[in-house]
Parts: sequence; C-alpha cells; structure tokens
Amino acid sequence: SAALLPAVADAMAELWGAVVVPTYGMTEVLPICSQPAGQDDARKRGAVGPAAGPEVAIMQVTEDGEGVPVGWSEAERAPRDSIDDIYLGEICARGRCQMDGYEGDLKANARTWLGQTGWMRTGDKGWMDEDGFVSLSGRFKEIINKSGEKISPFEVEECLIGHLAVANLIAFAADHDTHGETVGVAVVVEVGAVPPTLRALRDFGMGRLSTAKLPDVLVLVDAVPKGPTGKPARIGFAAAHGVPAVAVGAGRTMDLRGGAAAGASCDALSAAENSSAAAAMLDPPRTPTEVQLAAIWAEVLRLPAVGRDDNFFALGGDSLKAMSLVRRVRVEVDGAGKLVHALRAADNIGGIPAPLGLADVFGHPTVSALAGRIRALRAESDGGAGAALARPPLVPAPAADLHPLSANQEQMLVLFDLDRTSPVYNMPHVQRFDEQLDASAVRRCLEALVERHPTLRTHVVEDGATG
Repeated sequence: SAALLPAVADAMAELWGAVVVPTYGMTEVLPICSQPAGQDDARKRGAVGPAAGPEVAIMQVTEDGEGVPVGWSEAERAPRDSIDDIYLGEICARGRCQMDGYEGDLKANARTWLGQTGWMRTGDKGWMDEDGFVSLSGRFKEIINKSGEKISPFEVEECLIGHLAVANLIAFAADHDTHGETVGVAVVVEVGAVPPTLRALRDFGMGRLSTAKLPDVLVLVDAVPKGPTGKPARIGFAAAHGVPAVAVGAGRTMDLRGGAAAGASCDALSAAENSSAAAAMLDPPRTPTEVQLAAIWAEVLRLPAVGRDDNFFALGGDSLKAMSLVRRVRVEVDGAGKLVHALRAADNIGGIPAPLGLADVFGHPTVSALAGRIRALRAESDGGAGAALARPPLVPAPAADLHPLSANQEQMLVLFDLDRTSPVYNMPHVQRFDEQLDASAVRRCLEALVERHPTLRTHVVEDGATG
C-alpha cells in the first residue's frame, strides 16, 4: 500500500527469482496504473506504469477546485530525463472502476472530486512521460518544503536505501530554524550492521542527491512507523516522536530503538558528526593556509571546529554559504598563507587572472583540497605573472541551424502567443549618469557583447516540423 522503491524491487526479484511488477491503486479506485506484465523491455524502472483501467491525467488543481491538465497531450508529455515543475501535478483518475463518493461526507466529496467532471484527486504528486507511463514523486502533504524547494521523500529514500547499513527507512519533514523544514530520515538498521551515523548517510548521498536533499536529522527506529491503512507514516513523524528543530549548520540524531522515550537520546550535533566528543577527534589542519581556511569554515558554518578532510557541503554548506566562504577567503587568506594577487585580481576579460570562485569550492570541497588549489593558483601566478591563469579562449559550440527550446522557453512562448502585444516579457532599465556619457563607447560595448554571446543574437523560429 506504499510506493515500491526500485532498489527494493530489485532485491525482491533477486531473492525470489521472480519478476516484480509494480501496480498503483487505492481503495477508491483500483487499479490506476500497472507496469506491463511479461514484457521486460516494456517496463520502465521507477514508474508505476500506464493507465490500467481508468482514464489518468496529471492536473494542477486551482483554488476554485478546477483541474487544469498538465502533460495531457502527447506533445506535452515530459521526457523522463528532463522533468520540470511544469510537468508535475496531482494524479487524477476517472472511470467505472472508481467509487461514486464517500457516503454521508459531502465535504470530503467536494475536496476529492473536481466538480461534475468525474475526475477524482488521488493526493499523489507525479508526472506522465512521453509514453504515458506515470511516475510518483510523493504525497502532496508529504512533500518537504525546504526554503521553497520541494523535496520528494521518495527520492531521498531511493538513494539512501542503497547504504549497506540501512534495511528500511522513510524520509520526513523536520522543523528547521531557518529553512522552515528540512530532510529527516527514520532508519531501520540492517541486522548485524553498525548503525549508520548522520555523516555516513550524508557522505553516501553526496553526488547522488543535491545538497539540499541530504538529511539533517537521523532517527534510528526498530520498524518504519505505519498508519491505519498500512502506509508509511511520514506526515507528522517529527511531532509524534518529539524531534526538536534543527539549527543552521547543525544536525540531530535520535535513537528510539528498544522502546526508548522520544527525545531521550537526542543530541545536537554538527552535520559532520565527527566532533561530538572532542575536537581532538578531527584530523587538524597542517599548514598555515589550512588553519586559516578551517577557521573561516567554522565561522561560516557555525561549527566549533573543522577538520582538514571534512566536506564543506557534508557539514551543511550550500551555494549561499559557499559565496560567503569565497568572499572571506579572498579577503582574509593572505599573510600566513602568503596568498598572492591570484585570489584578489579583478575578474575581467583583460587577461588578468580570475580570483578564487565558487567552482573552486565545488571542485575542492575539503579544507586540504581547497588549500591545495590555492597553492596551485599561487604557484601558477608566481611562475608566469598570471599568464597561466588567463582566461581560456572561447570555443564556439558546434554550429546548428536550430536548437530545440527548453521546457521553460516553450511555456513562455505559449504565454506570449496569447497576447503578442503584451510588454510583460520586456525588461526596461533606466540608468542615471552624473557625468557626460560617451554614447558611442556604450554602443560599441553593447555591440561587442552581442557579437561575443550567441544567446543575445538568438530568436525563436517556427517551422513546419516543430510547429
């Protein structure tokens, strides 16, 4: 009665030597979708399949209770490798295999059925691909809203179930002091395995999940909690088990196994979880530059100490914190680190080496690695007066007469076609100058920009093939 994770389906198939065919349905309408049975090449991993009886549509439901189809026509169905929010919606069904309504509950009927259209809301969020296969991304009430980013618990579960110490788990929304909500996981430990730490799970998820989707809360449980219908009880898990709110740059671990009282083993930990006993457990910085970097990291991430091999993003860093880190490094890592102008030069197109940037933090996310990057920048700058760090020449992409529009561009084009006289997509800007303006110089600069960047010369062309 809950979503079957692909990794679990694979394990079942291997254990029993059988074909596992996911089917999607609910008490009110059954079945809704099912993968093709007996056709290995026709099934799609991670999907619940095409409609298996009723009509199925993906809807955006308005505040007035009207359903606006998403991905309704063949042309609008989403390629599975480019799922975007414009394709996501609520899965709705209608047909003779669904019930007529809830007896004696007019309010529930009004919430569940879209007027007199016959479409019934399932409460599940998902999308339909170009072949009509439906995929689930979670229940609307189960979606984790982290600073406006909607995170599907299914995606987190599908990733972390691959950890060798995890037998089963659910992802849930935990309170966060800054983000509102963040990702928490309740984990059942594999028999005979050492319980995973929060850091271990975050390290495992690095590269598989975006930083925002890595868990900040770990709760060890004897079994995944389930509701009256047998479905995993993700909604309200944090409140029901007394999970406290998480602060910026911190994580939280609870052990509720063996009937422990909620919150009895709750400790505020750094997201790295390797400095809970003492800073001496860390591998300390070894060079003056590493010492400076570690101090800056600790301040940016609000941690008591940072080791030379700790990952910035595993410690709770994100792109905004990385920008703050870069700014601090440019200004402060000098003196003992003897960082030369390679980190401070103006970022322009005149051959002057660019300063340390976000790409360096993402590419060298540990203190030791970033210190090594700084040493390389300094050596290149010292050895060639910055020539080695000059911007590489721009190499044009392979020429093509037409490039396909992105999903967002197609959406904007549709809205523009509704009223081509509307100025809504024009972006006027007025700049006031106190000195005399050299209009000719400004014109030459703009012309140079247009010549340099093909995007500024791009326009939309409709042809017979694409419409």
